[in-house]
Amino acid sequence: MLPREKFRFWGVASLSLTELVAIILSSGTKANNVFSISKKVSNFLKQGGSELDKLSGITGVGEVKAMKLLAALELGVRIAYRESPLIVISSSQKAYETLKGIGVYKQEHLVGVFLNARYELMGKKTVSIGTVDSVQVLPRDIIISALKFNASYVIIAHNHPSGSLVPSKEDILVTKRTKQALDLVGISLLDHLVIGREGWKSVPLSD
Repeated sequence: MLPREKFRFWGVASLSLTELVAIILSSGTKANNVFSISKKVSNFLKQGGSELDKLSGITGVGEVKAMKLLAALELGVRIAYRESPLIVISSSQKAYETLKGIGVYKQEHLVGVFLNARYELMGKKTVSIGTVDSVQVLPRDIIISALKFNASYVIIAHNHPSGSLVPSKEDILVTKRTKQALDLVGISLLDHLVIGREGWKSVPLSD
């Protein structure tokens, strides 16, 4: 059943992310049908992508369709925030409850949580995706997102597919560098969590 037919008979909630994207894109190209393009777009969005130039650079999308997709995402976000109070993340445990889903990933994902001065959640984003035992991240990638969300505080977290909650030397180094970089722009790093299937542990913010 095509997405529009499925929408008509079963409602919008029955559609997958790829099907929702396909409806917005409406058509594909001679070389790529709308479903193959939608899958690429869905993967981009699942990874937290939101840059117009990168989205429009996906073959078959272009600037106009990319704008429509990002406008639809922004509309959903604004309505959601308007109809429900902002989530307050006042502790590392609260941050873990928001992010614990990454504990099941088979690759390391580093996610940023961006809070305003009242510790209200302004946004979260997957900053980097790595391998089964490492993830590369530059402090500037976190700073860019923090500035985008006008954050006062940041919490970062990544998963250990192995299940171990012990921070590695690289985890400690990333934490130190990120804290120093955020301090320079007046944003505080509150915590860096290592998340596993069964819990979490904080990476020390200082030696």
